[in-house]
Amino acid sequence: MKPLISTLVQMFFIYRLFKFSGSKTIAAFCGILSMLNLADTLVNAAKALGVSTDTNAQNAHDWLIILTLVVAAIYDLASTIGLVYLLQRERRRTKVHQTHSIADRLTLWAIETGLATSMSAVLVIVFVGPF
Repeated sequence: MKPLISTLVQMFFIYRLFKFSGSKTIAAFCGILSMLNLADTLVNAAKALGVSTDTNAQNAHDWLIILTLVVAAIYDLASTIGLVYLLQRERRRTKVHQTHSIADRLTLWAIETGLATSMSAVLVIVFVGPF
């Protein structure tokens, strides 16, 4: 259930990013990453239910787990970078000081939350990965 809820949340943010930017390219890129993450997670869950003693199957499963984590980190970075870029673009378009202040606070919040999830995904890859 968690992968589906996570994907729905990501789709909500992708929709917001699309409405804010008007760019189908950014939304499509993030949407593809989100769907790939969902598919990888579901395949990982199915493989975990059918535990195999074959070492080749285990190595393939390890790389699928790493792929899932990498895709999640790339999605987090792409959505964060897209949001920060759009906020700064809107900030440059306006001359109202209050709007600058709001855009700066939103940018800082986007960086803090986006980088936190991206860095946690990278740390999981480093500490759990088969390297």
